[in-house]
Amino acid sequence: MGLIKRTLNKILELDYKYSILPNNTTLAVGLSGGKDSLITLWALNEVLRHRKEKYKLCAVLVDQGFPGFSYDKIKDYLILNGIPYIERKSYIYSSLSKSESPCAICSHLRRGALVDGAKIMGATHLALGHHLDDLLEGIVMTIAMNGRPNVLVPIKYLSRRDIYLIRPLLLVEEEHIRILSKKIQGINPVESECPYSKDSERIKIKNWLYQGYNNWKVMHQHMASWARLLLEEEMKKQRNI
Repeated sequence: MGLIKRTLNKILELDYKYSILPNNTTLAVGLSGGKDSLITLWALNEVLRHRKEKYKLCAVLVDQGFPGFSYDKIKDYLILNGIPYIERKSYIYSSLSKSESPCAICSHLRRGALVDGAKIMGATHLALGHHLDDLLEGIVMTIAMNGRPNVLVPIKYLSRRDIYLIRPLLLVEEEHIRILSKKIQGINPVESECPYSKDSERIKIKNWLYQGYNNWKVMHQHMASWARLLLEEEMKKQRNI
């Protein structure tokens, strides 16, 4: 099975298990400009082409105020593919220097701006680009720092905003996304201009894990299987609440 078909099947697997995709409503994709969010948009557009139950697809861009960053290439891709979008201006970057936890503050503020944009576009669902390695790294990081895992889930209802947050690529490996981003015509990821991203706690966990993956070739496969089990347990808990 080819990588494209395998990726789309992972999304359909999540939809079959947890009904993550909307029917006859609008699905917004939060675009950062990186490979993960762009492949999320591309994949959801591909699923839409072949899915009996349709949804409207749109994109939300958040200008975080990082010097030198431009969405021009992303906008060209959206226009070429007939995908409507909204761009939200923010002052996230200017507020980060005052914080002891810039990554956490940025994530919170950006998530809020994405939800605001999705609501303006009339979306019932907002898709983020988290993948299998994000799931795994998040579990390891929260165990290391808090003593208990925080598990990303494929769908979560935000009752205060009346919108579903979905993660369609949560079963897809980051390496596969990287390959697809180079393989698919028109996908041109934009490098992050964030000065904090290269020394974040998550990057430290990622680098530590990759040292293990290089030493033990089956480690990633086993860790990913463990992460998927935790995900399934978390979804069972949520359904029983």
